[in-house]
Amino acid sequence: MILELQFEAEATARRAESLAALSEETVASDAMQNIAASAEEQAASAQEMATGIDIAAKGTATIISAVEGIRGAAEDTSTASEGVAKESQDMAASAERLRKLLGRFRVIAGGGAGVTLAPAEK
Repeated sequence: MILELQFEAEATARRAESLAALSEETVASDAMQNIAASAEEQAASAQEMATGIDIAAKGTATIISAVEGIRGAAEDTSTASEGVAKESQDMAASAERLRKLLGRFRVIAGGGAGVTLAPAEK
């Protein structure tokens, strides 16, 4: 009977050791699963950040393109304004020449024939 008890005690001790080892493996496995889950969450977060950065970069490119278009339109407007100013100066000079030319004449009102111009008297 003592031998049986001794044998059972040794068997129980081996089972306890096996259970302790299994428990350590389970804890290690749980830790590895937690680490893997955290790594997956970080990867998903990094992907979301990358997507956000990509969207921001595309938006920035769109803004840059729009600003370049506005700059081009402003340059075109400036060039056109310079042309209008030049034409306006030319027209003012022509108007002055025409005014001086017409100043050499006087208007004679005619009957039904309209208006007649005659050289102005000096």
